[in-house]
Amino acid sequence: MKILLSIVTTGKQNYVKKIKQLEQLGIKEIAAFLTAIGYEERQKLYKLLEGSTIEKISFVHLRNDMEIPEIDYLVRRFKTEIFNIHGKNPLYPFNIDLSKYAKRIYLETQIVVPPEEEFKRFAGVCLDVSHLRDFKTFDPAKHGRYLELLKKYPCKCGHISAINYLPHYYRLGKKWGFSRHRYYWLHQFNYIKQYKNILPPLMALELENDISQQLKAKKYIEKILA
Repeated sequence: MKILLSIVTTGKQNYVKKIKQLEQLGIKEIAAFLTAIGYEERQKLYKLLEGSTIEKISFVHLRNDMEIPEIDYLVRRFKTEIFNIHGKNPLYPFNIDLSKYAKRIYLETQIVVPPEEEFKRFAGVCLDVSHLRDFKTFDPAKHGRYLELLKKYPCKCGHISAINYLPHYYRLGKKWGFSRHRYYWLHQFNYIKQYKNILPPLMALELENDISQQLKAKKYIEKILA
């Protein structure tokens, strides 16, 4: 299994700083979560990445305002192989025809379970393992449903976030959960071991932490899954 460091655009994080950190380490391959910045801001991000050591963004979480030419650009310039989206979610609706890249797009395990015809239209399931852990406690039926879908459809990519010991309430999704995009202690990743047998071959760290902290998380996760 390959675990990628990531540029994550949620929260109070600085992607300019993270790109400099990636350059200092000579890192050439990453993942990118583009869900929290609009078109103009993404162009600034792409320009910085073009001038960096990054050669490949293997895995990209698409934002629902993106058009096909922007996805074409990612494939052409950064050799992006795999994308994920939230699926048929009223909070993040896609209003464009994604059929050109349907075989590269995976539907995330998130609060709204996409209808089964969506999984048939796209490449399969993107396993956000922290979301699955949330459902185990707060929505066991949804947890079981996603386990069924993971057996039925291909799963070649996923996200790794941290887990808190105390739950918090997500106002946007109107749900309780443990999942967090920032970690403070490495043992916040121990929960992943229970899903070891279903993890996909490519995982991206969905973490707002600095790159040095992401590296520590990556090494720790690789160790506990060995």
